[in-house]
Amino acid sequence: MFETTRRVAPGLAIALALVATPAHAELAIVDNFELIGGVKRGLAFAPLTNTIWTYRTFGQTIDEHTESGGPLGSLTIDGADNTSSAALDITTAEFVLNGTTIPVGTLLYFEGSRGALDVYAYDPDFDVLIASLATSFGMDNITGGALHPQRGTLFAVHSEGGNGASWFNIVAEIDPADGAILNSYTTQEVLAGYDVQQGGLDVDANGRINVLSNSDTRLLVFEPDGTLVETIQLPPLMTPHVDLSLDDPSGDVWISSSNIIYRLRDDPNDSDADGIADAVDNCIDAANPGQVDADNDGYGNACDGDFNNDCVVAAIDLGLLKLAFFSADAVIDLNADGIVNAQDLGIFKGLFFLPPGPSGLTDACS
Repeated sequence: MFETTRRVAPGLAIALALVATPAHAELAIVDNFELIGGVKRGLAFAPLTNTIWTYRTFGQTIDEHTESGGPLGSLTIDGADNTSSAALDITTAEFVLNGTTIPVGTLLYFEGSRGALDVYAYDPDFDVLIASLATSFGMDNITGGALHPQRGTLFAVHSEGGNGASWFNIVAEIDPADGAILNSYTTQEVLAGYDVQQGGLDVDANGRINVLSNSDTRLLVFEPDGTLVETIQLPPLMTPHVDLSLDDPSGDVWISSSNIIYRLRDDPNDSDADGIADAVDNCIDAANPGQVDADNDGYGNACDGDFNNDCVVAAIDLGLLKLAFFSADAVIDLNADGIVNAQDLGIFKGLFFLPPGPSGLTDACS
């Protein structure tokens, strides 16, 4: 394992724990990248190093990446089972786990697929297990966990699945000294009808619990006692949701969806309100949350009537549309519904005599 100093002065650690997180009503995608090697069950953003840690289902390592997904190194799971249900967290405050003081910048691994939840604390600099804790929470399918830096306790959430039906959708506060449950409630008690299934949990800088569900398009935000604060709408492109990590200093939200990692922000620059920030939207002025771009030219189908790629929508393109009428031509299917018909002709009329776009991904025809 590479050696990089990650420790931080106590004053900075306190600042990380107390900095206010901006409120979000709706989040937009500002970046995303794909990681090779299977579903990423665990996700943690490290604000001190601006790096990302991921755990792959049934993997033997926890991997570190740059903010753009570049590989940096790996930490070997030692003393913990490889699992299908796991969560990660990077500590932003010092706390005590099972009698051992855990410093800022420690990587927490929550193993939750073999009986009750076990928590492991790793030094990411030297690939060393510092401490571990067997808790009394859950049965086989704990899907999210994090340190609460202000309270010095652990929070975890159980999915609606696995063998422990009596634990489904329960959020628990756990004593890091002995693993006992201090408080618990279901997500339905926080918000009626909110089921977790696979998902994640993190604690924001205001001390509020954020829960992500694989079966709901909203992020659930509530106080440690279960009092609802708000729900935050997520872009539809991102399903299924697998895990969650909050970058408290910036307010960014990181979410894993299978092997794709998304970075989200309360970004006012989403001109078409489709959940994709203008900077990464392939149709800035035409709502297209699916981002379909059949000819891979950087312009989404919804704003690209330039079928012959000469940077203007003209009579030649109209002729190509007529030839493709009632077909399943993916490039000419402007609304991406599987067939070229009158709806696509209507969209095409609005694009006539214009260049494709605009797009946040390319300015080739500007």
